[in-house]
Amino acid sequence: MAVSTAVYNFLVALAVVGLVGELLFLNWLLVGERVKFTTELVNLFRLIVLGLTVLAVAGLLGLNVSINIILSGAL
Repeated sequence: MAVSTAVYNFLVALAVVGLVGELLFLNWLLVGERVKFTTELVNLFRLIVLGLTVLAVAGLLGLNVSINIILSGAL
């Protein structure tokens, strides 16, 4: 059974929006200090949220983003 491109694109967009929403919600919990963590963990989590949000937006825009290039630049 073949899935049409429109259905596939819709499911990918839905998954990306859900991921970004979940990450922003977790970031809101941390910023509001509703969950207590050390400053280092909060800063690391914010960096991860920012990176995943950029990847998700680039994916929605149809840009070719290589995670390996980004990770090698971060390391």
